[in-house]
Amino acid sequence: MLNYKNQAVWINEYKTKPVIGPAPTKAPGDNEVLIETTAAALNIVDWLVVDGLFSLPCPFIHGCDVIGKVVQVNDNEKHFKVGDRVLANCRGLVSNGNGGNAFQLYTPVDKNYTAKVPEDYTTEQFIELAAVPLTFFTAAIGLYQKGYLELELPSADRKSKDNSKKDQVVIVWGAGSGVGASAVQLASSSGYEVISTASKKNFDSLTKFGSAENFDYHDADVVDKILDYLNEGNKTLVGILNAVPTTDPFEVMEKATKVLNGRRFISLASLMEGKEGSDVESKFITWSKFEEIAASLSKYLTKTLENGTYFAYPPINVVGKGINAIPDALEIQRKKGYWI
Repeated sequence: MLNYKNQAVWINEYKTKPVIGPAPTKAPGDNEVLIETTAAALNIVDWLVVDGLFSLPCPFIHGCDVIGKVVQVNDNEKHFKVGDRVLANCRGLVSNGNGGNAFQLYTPVDKNYTAKVPEDYTTEQFIELAAVPLTFFTAAIGLYQKGYLELELPSADRKSKDNSKKDQVVIVWGAGSGVGASAVQLASSSGYEVISTASKKNFDSLTKFGSAENFDYHDADVVDKILDYLNEGNKTLVGILNAVPTTDPFEVMEKATKVLNGRRFISLASLMEGKEGSDVESKFITWSKFEEIAASLSKYLTKTLENGTYFAYPPINVVGKGINAIPDALEIQRKKGYWI
């Protein structure tokens, strides 16, 4: 029996404020490590879960994003050790609420969705990583998973990437978001030319992340500007990851002169159903059958954190300290319907 006294945020009934209560401390499974939570992040998925979007059986513990310290590993564990600082995406949403979940003091996390954090990171730098896991893996699914854009996997050593794809363009729409910023870094690390749409305030950061060209998506003629850029450079459009609810990316994809292998596809990271009447294929990003490449992407994230080439973005907003702050934060989210 484990000697860790666990507390968790429980959702006992949908559309009501979650409550703090005792919870069992689960030993790590065959492909897991047990971590002590340092911080957990809240995102739009979390209040939607409280509202009952995913129909998980109550009561259950939720939470997607967690950072913490490894406190227990299995006897045959070779990659992680006790004391390692890590970030992890918890898998409760895809395991009917029964997997590791972030909103508790101790949680077992799947090693395939866990990355090490360098020891020389300050506490402040470590905390900034709390919101990375869900956005990183969501972007990765939209870019690499079979049935989505199906790009080549990224290299953690950007200097080693070849130039064979230099005129193949991936567009990230809404690149100033967490998913968008991760998508820019990943697609660039895969060797593609990335162009981004975002508010102008994000342009300098996106260029740092690997975006070759940035467009203000508030411009009324943003679609025409992007099409001109593609045509003047004789670029081939590989696909689009759309992180904001707008149909403008569909217009770009419909009108693009050159598309890779004739496939017109958009990965949707926003809550929308595509564009009615469009011949462009689109698909909302879901977390099915991703284990095949998740481990390699966690290794990529570990390496890029180590060499300082992965950047957490946008900056987080700390809304409280301790597990007792989570129910109030979730209630604010649920009532106002935004990211905090």
